[in-house]
Amino acid sequence: MYSESRNTEQGLTEVEASQSEGSGRSGRRLGRGLEDVSDAFLSYPVVEAVQPGVSEPQAPMPGQPADPAGETVQPEVPEPAQADPGEPGRPVVLKPCSSLKREQLLSLLKREAAALEEGLKTIDADIPCDGCGAIDLFAVDPASRLTIIDLDVSPSEMLLLRGIGHYDWAVRNVASLERMYRGHVINFSQTPRLFLVAPQFSFLFRCAARQITSPQIRWFRYHPVAVAEGTGVLFEAVPGLRSAYDF
Repeated sequence: MYSESRNTEQGLTEVEASQSEGSGRSGRRLGRGLEDVSDAFLSYPVVEAVQPGVSEPQAPMPGQPADPAGETVQPEVPEPAQADPGEPGRPVVLKPCSSLKREQLLSLLKREAAALEEGLKTIDADIPCDGCGAIDLFAVDPASRLTIIDLDVSPSEMLLLRGIGHYDWAVRNVASLERMYRGHVINFSQTPRLFLVAPQFSFLFRCAARQITSPQIRWFRYHPVAVAEGTGVLFEAVPGLRSAYDF
């Protein structure tokens, strides 16, 4: 026992001497049996444990921000933009509708007379008129002026004749109209207005309309289009006529 303890002390003395001699002698081999003892006293660099799946922080690249904890903030890669089918403002292709029934057009204008002119309100429909057929719609504009609306679903010169006949009847029957619509604010001191609505106006129709100075007539083309809910209608006001080629 005493001999082994003495050998151990001698080995420790040699290890300490080899460390103090510097790197020039660091490669010197220790004596037999002393290498295991020296491992307990030599210093090794501390290696931090790395958890699986956790990457080591990297130094930020030039111009790359770092968070307050010192960790590199990886820039987020933007996802490619995808078009939203319901995105507001996205243009869509409108397809013409094959046909529109007269009853559908009449019902639409009865509900939405303002589609022809802002502030226009329907007050009656299918008004009997002796000798000229029924007036399609009576409406009142923002100036409280009576407005006659006649329509057709095909180009026809009869629409112009029918509209003028209805205007003549209204002018000759002001007293009756005042009694019929006493619940509405209508200025009967002004002559009625006449609105004519059709998908197209023929050349003959335009030639005749060019010569008419009274009554005051407004012309509207309508365009039926197919929409998801069914059928949509676009109304187009035609400017005042100066010649048969104006519209």
